[in-house]
Amino acid sequence: MKKIVFLILFIVNISTNAQSLNDVLVNKNYTIDFVGIDFSNAKLVGTSHDFKNPKRIITDYFSRWNAMFYIDADKYNLNKYFHKKKINLITETVEKINNNIDESTLIVNTTPKRLNNTTIQLMIDKYEISSDNKISMVFIVNSFHKLRRQAIVDVVYFNNQTKKIIFKTTMIEEPGGFGLKNFWEGAFLNIFKKIKKTEYKKWKKQYKN
Repeated sequence: MKKIVFLILFIVNISTNAQSLNDVLVNKNYTIDFVGIDFSNAKLVGTSHDFKNPKRIITDYFSRWNAMFYIDADKYNLNKYFHKKKINLITETVEKINNNIDESTLIVNTTPKRLNNTTIQLMIDKYEISSDNKISMVFIVNSFHKLRRQAIVDVVYFNNQTKKIIFKTTMIEEPGGFGLKNFWEGAFLNIFKKIKKTEYKKWKKQYKN
């Protein structure tokens, strides 16, 4: 009997996730929240010359990379890239988490392992979100790899009430630009352009009812 109940709950959960994704990806008028770029488990791969001041990166650059959605709203307009009429920006909780990163573990000279689903779920469980919307999206940075010239970022949708992940995909793109800030912003811009051009259509086709 317990196995039957568990199976029913499992099927209901899959069905609910699929419906939520259908609403998010297919319905342009379905509003979601964007909670920011989470660097709390990110690694910056390179030398001390590539990433000179880890403390400043945490206190300044992480904040500025989240602020680009407000300051340069036309260039980094998530509504445009994710085919939505409105994505609500609420980055405070993620920025607070970013501010508490241990600078001594941030910069490494070897390629780190990708973040697994369990780790990402534990990260999202810490978010404090107050919103009437049902679904949020977050960008979780695995690494900025200067030696390979690539940023590895997970795009994640999750339920605001349960915090459970309903969709995750990994994007790998090349950075570009002058200076540390612009260089890695370039990777995000390339990710957004790829999502708009090809990836979002694939997600939409996969989950459309």
